[in-house]
Order: sequence, then structure tokens, then C-alpha cells
Amino acid sequence: MKVAFIGGGGLAKEASEIAHQNNLEIAGYFSDAKVSDRWDYLGSFADIESHKDELLFALCIGAINSDGIKRRRFLIDKFNNN
Repeated sequence: MKVAFIGGGGLAKEASEIAHQNNLEIAGYFSDAKVSDRWDYLGSFADIESHKDELLFALCIGAINSDGIKRRRFLIDKFNNN
């Protein structure tokens, strides 16, 4: 199974190192904006739901400010309710 990052910044870069160490193929990342050229951009956060059966997800939203904390909390709640 391929792994997709939710977020495409620095935390995703760290997660990619772990994925590679565990022989996981990286499908790309989801973000509300294209923020990286390291991996394929798979769509916005709203597009995650349509891929839930085909990908393993790694939540890679850092919390460097209140917006990041709120975004991460929203996504955690979204996944916990599905």
C-alpha cells in the first residue's frame, strides 16, 4: 500500500524518511495549497475522503501557530469520525 501525507511541509519531509526506511512507496500529499515539489500533489484536504480505501495516510500538519493547531485538530476529528 502507498502512503500519502496530509500536509506537504517539513513534517512530511521527516515522515518521508521514515516511510523510505520502512520500504513504503510515497503516493504524494494532500494540502489546501500546492506547497512542495518533492512529491505529487494529490489534491486538497477535501479530496482525502475519496482516496481512503487505496492509501495509508500520515498526518503531517505541524503546529507552529494557532491556525496549524486548529487545522490539525479538524483533520484528526474528521478521521476519527469516519
